[in-house]
Amino acid sequence: MVGLAVIAVVQSLLIVFTTIAFARACIHAGRNLHNSALDSVLRVPMLFFETNPSGRIISRFSKDFSQTDRMLPHLFQDTTEMILNILGILSR
Repeated sequence: MVGLAVIAVVQSLLIVFTTIAFARACIHAGRNLHNSALDSVLRVPMLFFETNPSGRIISRFSKDFSQTDRMLPHLFQDTTEMILNILGILSR
């Protein structure tokens, strides 16, 4: 019975650790994507701003990055699960 309790505690700790690690990775990736896109927009010629309304540019940033921030954790988790499944299959 003690062995099962130890396994449950270890599993709980691993779940907490991986959740925190995924959250930090997603925040870091989202911040890098945003900074990269902002740097690109700041380096475009002035003609870009004359032909594209500022509302469209702001909407692009807010809508696209909001969607990316929602999807990124799921993609990270799915990718990790697939890699672990492949490693499990290959280790047989």
